[in-house]
Amino acid sequence: MGSIAPDDYRGEFTSGGPPSAQRYSQLPKVVLWIALLGLVWRLRYLLLLIFAGVLFGLFLQSISAWVSTRMKVRRSWSLTITVISLTLITAGSMMMFGTHFAQQLSQLIDTMPRSLNTLREQIQHTPLGKLLLDDVPSADEMLGSDRLWAQVGNLATTTVDFMIGSMVIAFIGLYGAVGAAKYYHGVLLLVPRNRRVAAGQILDTLIHNLRWWIIGQLISMSMIGVLAGLGLWLIGLPQAFALGLLAGFFELIPYFGPILSSIPAILIALSQSTTLAIWVGALYLGIHIAEGYVILPLVQRRAASLPPVLTIVAVSLFGSLGGVLGVLVATPLMLTIYLLVQATLVDREREPS
Repeated sequence: MGSIAPDDYRGEFTSGGPPSAQRYSQLPKVVLWIALLGLVWRLRYLLLLIFAGVLFGLFLQSISAWVSTRMKVRRSWSLTITVISLTLITAGSMMMFGTHFAQQLSQLIDTMPRSLNTLREQIQHTPLGKLLLDDVPSADEMLGSDRLWAQVGNLATTTVDFMIGSMVIAFIGLYGAVGAAKYYHGVLLLVPRNRRVAAGQILDTLIHNLRWWIIGQLISMSMIGVLAGLGLWLIGLPQAFALGLLAGFFELIPYFGPILSSIPAILIALSQSTTLAIWVGALYLGIHIAEGYVILPLVQRRAASLPPVLTIVAVSLFGSLGGVLGVLVATPLMLTIYLLVQATLVDREREPS
């Protein structure tokens, strides 16, 4: 029996080792990715807060840049002017309209159960409505049950979480706007030297698109809120001011927001007359047709747009992961992921084979 020469093993080791050894060499990477995904899952709400803070910082930077260009002052001074001006505008708006809005919101909350009961009575007169609503408690029964106190407790917890989250977002945005250049170059330092030019281009693309998304969203929210409030006031619907603000706020939720904002107005209108409800429904339909064909194409033409399917998936996915905050930042977060994937694919196509 002939001996086996050492050279007979050379091909096995120079080709990367046995298949089992190659599989085990990938095990640390798999474990690392699993651990990273687990960490992201545990910190998902904090990460969403940080992303919202980044968006707020971009908002401050956009206004600061405009002020710096118009007033011919340094960025540090323009940012100070921006923060002081926004604080004064917010405080002044709360002093001028806060009481009126609080009164209308309180009336709206009081009116909703009566509107629901009126709608219930109208539907119960039909055979199908009686069958569907036979086992459903009325609004008064639901408000008088023990579940009301559970809802009050949840509301208090949500309010505290909202206040803490708002403070975190404000501080992240403010400090991010102050040290924007330092954070920008810090991110580039994390990238290998030969990739920094491409990484800088990707960062610039992200900043440009997110900045114009914020500006377009603010313009869209303002226009929808004004049009809804003015239209409801002209129709003669009570609490038009509060309903207009709700319509503007719900513009943050694509596709679902307009439907949610119209429900309270239509319910209040139904408690008065069916004709008024039809007018309110037609008003909201007309506003959102104008938004889709006139407002959005004008205000968001400088930013990349997401396919509708991705937008709906983003709202559903991030809403389930982060609650209300996840829903509010779903679109810009998915836009960021979309642009990053797009840039990565383009970069791979440019690499020599």
